[in-house]
Amino acid sequence: YNEIVSIINNQIVANSDALVDNGDGTFTHTAADGTVVTFDIPADVSAVNGLSIDGTSGAVTLGGALTEPTVLTTDATNTLAISGLGAGDAETNQVMSVDPSGVMQTLEVGDLAIEPWLRQSDAEKATENTDDIYIMGKVGIGTNDMLATANPDVMLAVNGAILTTNSIYADYVFEDYFEGRSELNADYNFKSLKDVEQFINENRHLPGITSINGLQKNENGDYLFNLSELSIQVLEKVEELYLHTIEQQRLLESKEEEIRDLRERVERLEKLLLGK
Repeated sequence: YNEIVSIINNQIVANSDALVDNGDGTFTHTAADGTVVTFDIPADVSAVNGLSIDGTSGAVTLGGALTEPTVLTTDATNTLAISGLGAGDAETNQVMSVDPSGVMQTLEVGDLAIEPWLRQSDAEKATENTDDIYIMGKVGIGTNDMLATANPDVMLAVNGAILTTNSIYADYVFEDYFEGRSELNADYNFKSLKDVEQFINENRHLPGITSINGLQKNENGDYLFNLSELSIQVLEKVEELYLHTIEQQRLLESKEEEIRDLRERVERLEKLLLGK
């Protein structure tokens, strides 16, 4: 189709000899600048619709066997007109399409996909894979029931794993705890439980966790937060809790050993006092 449009736009009407039927299913076009292009009409189009050229007007006709053949013409301003476009035995609403392999074919208008994604900048149909896009409906990936028939508020459902990226990971907790500093996060410092308690009393939230006052809100008044950052912050607290728990376990075991020693000493003193 693009080749035919190009030919017409190069003024076949003005030069009827510019397009030549080679008799073998191919056609040769000579442009005004002398450029020669040879192309063919696919069998699934030419066998049904045929192709002919009016030697006087230069009009290209697809569909000579049809009651209303497809005719492509241009006027003096190179405005393209297409009439009688059809395929098969019946005339229907058709468009010309070129598939990824370069084969030209006719498609019914109803078979064309309508792009639902809109550009954020102007709410027009997205045309590039670099466009910032949005959609107002629900999105299901790998699911058509949103995985939540009992929860109609779910807007995004993913039936499978989700991968994301982050510039840091919470292993900096162990680095700082065992080595006294962290190369992964130089700003992090492992706090004792006493320091954590003091921080909570003063700030009313955990250290390292974004407070509610640090969150933005959308137009509905709902809080916005970064899931990747929140996941790292929560993992940081989990690792800290484990380290504090291990410290407390060691302290308990030490106290239990001291209690056993004291019990043994008391028993020996009792024996001495009783003369046993």
